[in-house]
Amino acid sequence: MKTKRFLLGFLLPSLALVSVVGAGFATWVFDGEYTPINQTIGVTIEDKVNGGELTINQESLTLNLDQPATELNEAGTGITLRNDGSTISELSGSYSGEIPAGYEFTLTYTLELGDVATYVSAVTAGEVGVFTGSGPHSWTLDVTTLNFAYVTPDIATNEGAYDTMYAALSEDVHNITLTIEGNFSVIE
Repeated sequence: MKTKRFLLGFLLPSLALVSVVGAGFATWVFDGEYTPINQTIGVTIEDKVNGGELTINQESLTLNLDQPATELNEAGTGITLRNDGSTISELSGSYSGEIPAGYEFTLTYTLELGDVATYVSAVTAGEVGVFTGSGPHSWTLDVTTLNFAYVTPDIATNEGAYDTMYAALSEDVHNITLTIEGNFSVIE
C-alpha cells in the first residue's frame, strides 16, 4: 500500500510535470523563428606563374603526302614534313625561362591527326627533352621519330591503292595540330 501511495503521490505528479514542461520547452525551441545568414564570397584569381617562353624556329609547316618512289614515280617522297617547301628532318626552337633549383622542365609534344588518321599513322605523343638550370635552352624534335606512314600497307607497291586513297585525301583531309608543351616537376 505504501508503494501505491508513493507511486500516486510522488512519481505520477513528477512525470506529469516533466511532460508538461518538456512539451512547452519543445514548442518554444522548435517553433521559434530564425534568420538565415548569407555571406557573399568574393573570387580572386591570381596571375599564373610565367615559366618563360617556348619558341619554334620554323614559320610554317606542311605535311606533304606523296606516293613513295616507284618506277612510275621516281621523284616520289612518301610522307615528309616541310617548311616553306623544303623537307625538314627536325623541328627546333628554344626555351627562354629560368628553371628554379630543384626543378626540371620537361618538354613534350602531342600530335593530333584528326581526319588524317584515317590515312596516315604516326607516334602522336612523346618527350622532346628535359632541362635543368638557367636558360636559354635549345630543343630539337627529330621528325623521323614521329614515324609517319600510310595506313594502307601496300601503297608503295600498288599504284591502285594510292589512286583510291588520293580521291578521299583530296576531300577529307584538313590541318593537323602539333603541340609542344613544357611542364615543371620536382627533381626527386
